[in-house]
Amino acid sequence: MASSSASRDRYQQYARFLRTSVDRLNLEVTPGRLQYLRRQVNGERNRFLFWEVLWLLVAVVAVIPVVMLSAVEFDLDHTLPEQLAARANTFYLQFMFENLAAMAVTVASAMLFVAATGVAFAPIILHGQALNELEAANRKLKVIERSQAS
Repeated sequence: MASSSASRDRYQQYARFLRTSVDRLNLEVTPGRLQYLRRQVNGERNRFLFWEVLWLLVAVVAVIPVVMLSAVEFDLDHTLPEQLAARANTFYLQFMFENLAAMAVTVASAMLFVAATGVAFAPIILHGQALNELEAANRKLKVIERSQAS
């Protein structure tokens, strides 16, 4: 928890610095500084996007058993590929006969789906301002880099 708070503070401080000082960079004196700042901003941005995608993939994989049960329950298993439909029917039968393993997998996957979705979207909701500042700084640096190249 402390590391996420430190990351949030670091995002906000770094983005605030970039937002206020990007326009005042002396590009004739510090062309290497611009590349360094772009690498830093892209690194922070890519790290955030990597964790977002990772948690969303975990959520998608976790919801598969629930979707399989729902497909059989609502008679939509004919829309699934043949092998997956057979597995879904088998899993549904095990669930209906109160197989504890099937029930445990279903409950655990549903809970993991909710948790992974929450973990994926919580930083966007909680740290939206810092992320917006980081994106604004990234756009400004791109504009400055393009104007320097021309």
